[in-house]
Order: sequence, then C-alpha cells, then structure tokens
Amino acid sequence: SGAPPLVSYQAFGGDSRETNSQIPEPFHSTVNLTALEVESHLGFATFTTSTSYYETQAQARNDFSGFYRSFPFYTTVYGNSPRFVAIGLDDYNAKGFAQELRLSSDSEGSLKWVAGAFYQRRRTDTVNQQYVPGYSDFFAACSANPAATVPCGFGTYYPQIRNFGPVPNAKDFAYLNNSTVLYKELAVYGEVEWRITPQWRLTGGIRGYHQTSDNSEVGGLLFLGPTGFGGAALSTSGSGALYKGGVSYDITPSMMAYAIYSEGMR
Repeated sequence: SGAPPLVSYQAFGGDSRETNSQIPEPFHSTVNLTALEVESHLGFATFTTSTSYYETQAQARNDFSGFYRSFPFYTTVYGNSPRFVAIGLDDYNAKGFAQELRLSSDSEGSLKWVAGAFYQRRRTDTVNQQYVPGYSDFFAACSANPAATVPCGFGTYYPQIRNFGPVPNAKDFAYLNNSTVLYKELAVYGEVEWRITPQWRLTGGIRGYHQTSDNSEVGGLLFLGPTGFGGAALSTSGSGALYKGGVSYDITPSMMAYAIYSEGMR
C-alpha cells in the first residue's frame, strides 16, 4: 500500500480525512504458507501426519514528525532544526513450523480412541527504529557557529558512540525498539470413547504439554546517549496437563443429552 490508514497528528493539520506526510509512507508485506496432510489407513486405525510452515515479512516507513513536535521537550532536544522530519522504519519477520502426528481407531466396536503428538516452533523478530535525517549535520554547524542565537538542541548527535548494545549506531538515530521472541511447544494427547450401552457413552481425554519462551529486547530514546537505552532477556517455561471428561445419552436417534468437562489454554 502507498500509505498507512492513519490520521495526521494535530501538528500537521486538523482535518482527520487528510494526511500531510512529508515523505512517502509505503507498506509492503509478504506471507508464504505451506501445508501438507497425509492420511494412511492401517486397517485397525488411520494414521495422519500434518505439517505446516509459514513465513511473514513486512516493512513500513512512517512520518513521525508531528509526533515529535508534540513532545514538550522538542525544542530542547531538536532546537530550531530546519526542515525537521522524523522517519520511522519498521521491520517484522516471523517464521513458524508445526507438526502433528495422529492415530485414530477405525474399529466398529464399543471402544474408539485417538492419540497423537504435536510440536510447534515460532520465531518473531520486530525492529522499530526512528531517524531525524540531517539533524547531526545541522547540530555540528549550529554549535560551531559562535554567532548562533538559536538553540541547537542535543538531539541525535553522538558520533563517538559505536553502538547501542547489540544495535550499531547510525547517523541521525533517534529511537529504537528491537525484540526477538522464540516460542516452542511439545504436546502429547489421547482420548477414549466407550459406548457402555447403545444409548450411553463415556468420554475421557488428557493432553500433556511443555512450553518454552525466550524473549530478548533492546530499546531506548537515543538522544539521551549511552544512558538512554537498555536491554533485557527473559526465558520462561511451563509444563502441565489438561483433562476432558464427559457422559452422553441418546434419548432418541435424533436427540441426545450430555454433560462435559473440558480444560483448555491459549
């Protein structure tokens, strides 16, 4: 798309149906999805394998100038920078893989069952970075001029800083927030249905799971220099079991009464 479906910040006009962006604001997204399911009849049961993979890549550029001008510290930080423009660059990359193996009974007897295993892995990388192009050159010229009567600000001028944590410094860098999330899950499950009589059925099931999540993030207001950013990493994991139980009764061939208890999570 040629621009985001957003209204302008008040600094650039009061008509919410208009945008006054100073730069092009393109957005591009590509999604690739592949899935394969194979079924095999073994006589006593049906074996099913289901595999899927997806990949998403998205990039966007936005004009944050009005947002910056709305800050009470705008003049102190950016002074009287001419032709001020703040540009936001966003990157989103995600990949995921899922695999399920399932075995379900094919018998016509009083006992029916299903058992299986499930695995998934997802990684998401998000990059949000903002720049004020031209400000470093303006600051250098303004501060070097002894006759300057306007504030130069102290915005994004720090060429002596090589990088902010794992993120390399770049000219006119103003803000960053980069994050990575890696999520994994493994589960096994089973369910049994027992027809006690032609009318009565009992159902029971269990699902055991183990999940892990590794998160890392670095972010900051870079006009504060090396003290303006920070990073953190967090790893969590959890295991447990979910249960299901139920009873049903066929009152007539077209009417059934049942009660069920089932646990779930997202």
